[in-house]
Amino acid sequence: NSDCAVIIKDDEWGIITSKGDILVEPEFYSIGEFADNGLAAVYKDAGGGYINRKGKVVIGCDYEIVTMFSKNGLAAVQSNGKWGIINSKGKWVVEPSYDNVEHPKSGTDCVWINNKAVFEKKENAYIVDKSGNETKLEGIDYVSEVYDDYIVFVKNLKYGIIDWDGNIIVDAKYFYIG
Repeated sequence: NSDCAVIIKDDEWGIITSKGDILVEPEFYSIGEFADNGLAAVYKDAGGGYINRKGKVVIGCDYEIVTMFSKNGLAAVQSNGKWGIINSKGKWVVEPSYDNVEHPKSGTDCVWINNKAVFEKKENAYIVDKSGNETKLEGIDYVSEVYDDYIVFVKNLKYGIIDWDGNIIVDAKYFYIG
């Protein structure tokens, strides 16, 4: 929110308005930016959750790691060492079953691009849509980086590019792509 700023007092984070009013009392040890749905990722005590623009915790700080909500109203969160997908009410859309989620190189904490994200489990990578449908990325060793328009993968120590539908655009033949 452009009319607000993060404040830190005694190692606790809060939010102040441009008029000097305290919007969120310093009580968190991290606050992310507000997403389009009005929720911001926060960390307090032993976990992460979400607050609304009034500073009220609306999704409890019960997760190990939280990401920013995307325009589709979903966020990837880690619970008991596994990643899953929640909606803006904190309900599971996809139960936590993934070992990792790839973060885009766009500089945002939101893992969703075009309503899809890249998750990994059991050494396989998957493009997962907002309904939890998986497209297994066959024939790759691992995902190197995720960008808005493409995904860089590695196979036999060579780099290539796939699109968000899982189609190979550039064969794995380069020393590096990034």
